[in-house]
Amino acid sequence: MILHQIEALFRRSNTTIHLLQLHSLIIKTALHHNKYRLSQLISLSSSISLQFSRTFFDNAPIILPIFAWNTMIRAYSKSSTELESLNLLNQLRKIGLEPDKFTFPVVLKVCGHFLMIGTGGSLHSMAFKSGFSSDLHVNNSLFRIYAGFGAISFARLVFDEMLERDVVSWSSMIAAYVLWYTYLFFQ
Repeated sequence: MILHQIEALFRRSNTTIHLLQLHSLIIKTALHHNKYRLSQLISLSSSISLQFSRTFFDNAPIILPIFAWNTMIRAYSKSSTELESLNLLNQLRKIGLEPDKFTFPVVLKVCGHFLMIGTGGSLHSMAFKSGFSSDLHVNNSLFRIYAGFGAISFARLVFDEMLERDVVSWSSMIAAYVLWYTYLFFQ
């Protein structure tokens, strides 16, 4: 089967039956060792069935690229089992891969949702050590979780150290101060 035909099948697939057929086709054509095709299958399946996606992910015969990991982490962060995204982050690091600038905002949001300030602080340190201390999206995520925790001094520190700020950064800083002052004066 020609690769462009396989691409067409990926575009048209939208059910779990299609996913199983695609998976079978990928194995029959020996594309299950192709990082791109396997990542593509995981990405597609994560929007159809997280359970199937996880099965493909866990049974991959190769070490998957960071894109596939980020796909799964993002899918879990939007599910009823959000904390699994943090478990996947730990697994990612255990196999020797490092999170990237797309990983940190997702897991930081999960930390903020569950008020996990210690884990959020550890992720802050990890992002800094990984060289993402100047990434706008990572910094905006860090800033928002600190502000959400009520740790306005940490939020302000992240804001002050940002090399680049956008409308989200400024709006978040203003909102954090409004929330903080409201809390102080109406408690």
